[in-house]
Amino acid sequence: MAYSTSINTVVYYYDLISQLMREVSTPTQIVVALFVISLSGVVGYTLYIVLVACFRVCFIFPHDDGLESLQSHQRTREYTRGISQKKKKKKQHSRPGQSRDGKKVSDDHARIAERSCIPSNGMAPAEGKSLKSLQKLSLKHRSSSNHMKRHESNLYMETLKGHTDAVLGISWASSSDEDACLVTACADRYLRVYSVEPTNGRTKSRCTAQHVIRGGIFDVYGCRRGEALCVGFMTYGPHASVEFHMAEVGSLHSNNSSFHLLDTKPKIFAPKIGFGPLCLVGSHAAGCMRCIAASSKPRVALFDWNPSDSKIVELGNFDTNSMVNNDAAVSPDGSMFAVGTFSPDVGMYKIQAGTAAGRPLTARKVASLVGHKKKVTSVCFSPCGTKIVTSSEDYTLRIWNINVRHELEEDPKCLHTVGLPSQHPIRRMSWKGDSIAVACHCDVYIFDSSTGKVKYSIIQAHDATINCLEYFQRDDTSILATGGDDCCVKLWCHA
Repeated sequence: MAYSTSINTVVYYYDLISQLMREVSTPTQIVVALFVISLSGVVGYTLYIVLVACFRVCFIFPHDDGLESLQSHQRTREYTRGISQKKKKKKQHSRPGQSRDGKKVSDDHARIAERSCIPSNGMAPAEGKSLKSLQKLSLKHRSSSNHMKRHESNLYMETLKGHTDAVLGISWASSSDEDACLVTACADRYLRVYSVEPTNGRTKSRCTAQHVIRGGIFDVYGCRRGEALCVGFMTYGPHASVEFHMAEVGSLHSNNSSFHLLDTKPKIFAPKIGFGPLCLVGSHAAGCMRCIAASSKPRVALFDWNPSDSKIVELGNFDTNSMVNNDAAVSPDGSMFAVGTFSPDVGMYKIQAGTAAGRPLTARKVASLVGHKKKVTSVCFSPCGTKIVTSSEDYTLRIWNINVRHELEEDPKCLHTVGLPSQHPIRRMSWKGDSIAVACHCDVYIFDSSTGKVKYSIIQAHDATINCLEYFQRDDTSILATGGDDCCVKLWCHA
């Protein structure tokens, strides 16, 4: 019906226009005719709208019956809403130890519900508690009940308390003849210092100092200086630049150790897109602490810090000629460093002495470790500095002999190629003695450096990705510290 009406309307206007075009002859008459046709169309459409509106008002919504039915429907909705609100209040005021059916629930369920102000029957929380506060209480309860539980592995020692966010970096700031001291960098912007006392195959730790870092802290490296502790760390500065700081923590045997910022090097990496801090590694041989800060882009900065003048000396800022840096490592004597990039090869650099007071000012690439099939994810030097271990996304771990004559361009030799028992690439590694510890997602594997075989496996060492790990050795006992996204730092011990 509507379709035929539209066709008839079009035919009518076509005939009308054809008749007018035959009768008019001048351009002025043509314009006037078109204006009259358009005006008649507008008037007709307006009349159509008015008629439809009148029809709806007169026939669809009668004045008496329609208004009465509408008021009746509104009263029914208000009555139903009142009943539902009464039922909801009654359920919210139920006791934590009793369900809505009148049956008793477990004491643990009731205790948790009472602690978090959540009814044990699973209904909506009582008034006065926001969703954000309930989430915090739930996270606090989960961290106190699950994260602090003892791991099933025989290597587990303890979990350090105090971290409330992801752990980004850890560093043992002790030698084998000193008390164990661990420094941690957390995403909650706190730098914490722990004193760890290994006794009778167990460890006893306590937090001796903590300091909030305004720009956030991303990685840390520490070394002992008598009773004091010197700490180097990276933060974000103004305009998204990266800064390097040196600080000193006072006496490590008191619970309220002082924190003094000694020196700062601003803008070690330019505030460009992608130039974020990656890692911070160092060595403290010959009474001087040498740190290498790597960015996620192809830049590596080298620093020296002498305790006598408490000043940071920037030795150089080098380009690794790659698109992305994945990891960096420095030799124990501070004379070489290696960088793993997006390519399958690992670049090794020799730090050469300059002319300014005998300080090294340049770095020369002396070798490339070629053998991996995919990009390199982590690198680590041996304690003696004559070997290096590399890992890649091809799920292999390679141990290299780098004790060659670099001046004659001799190539390092690959001693062992080990397939990883995990389907996750290695993120971080640590080498102490004859043990190489690697972190694969949530698991930790410890390899024998002489044979390449797995000595220990710690499955599900953390509940989330492991970001950092480092060894500390005293006599014949090795203590491994691991930190991850589950807000935990855990200690593991083996012979």
